[in-house]
Amino acid sequence: MADFLKIPDDCNLRLTSDIIRREADLIKYMNKIWQNYEKGMAVFDNCHCPTVQSQWLALKDEIGEFVREPNLSEIWDIFHAAGRLFYKLTGIPFNLLAYPTVRKHSQRFEEYGCIRSIRNCEGKCCGKNS
Repeated sequence: MADFLKIPDDCNLRLTSDIIRREADLIKYMNKIWQNYEKGMAVFDNCHCPTVQSQWLALKDEIGEFVREPNLSEIWDIFHAAGRLFYKLTGIPFNLLAYPTVRKHSQRFEEYGCIRSIRNCEGKCCGKNS
């Protein structure tokens, strides 16, 4: 019964310095994600004014996408849209808890200057030229 506590023979133990170095890299990575997300959302919101009504419509659209094509990514998008609506109503940024969507928007903004997918980007506010 205590076998689950046994360290496997092929387990590579990490040195404290490796853990500290990895933490610094993780913090740098998370800061980059946050900065790209924050910039991307600011650009998007500057063009598409985030009102309670627009956030409600965005949430309904995400739910509709999930109904048409149910998958985990769409669930995170629903959480993100609900969090953006909640943020608009209360000032509490629950949208940041939808990390997979936050990371997706961050990566898109870094890659081509828009938080939306290439097929959905209208190109009118983000300066996307491709």
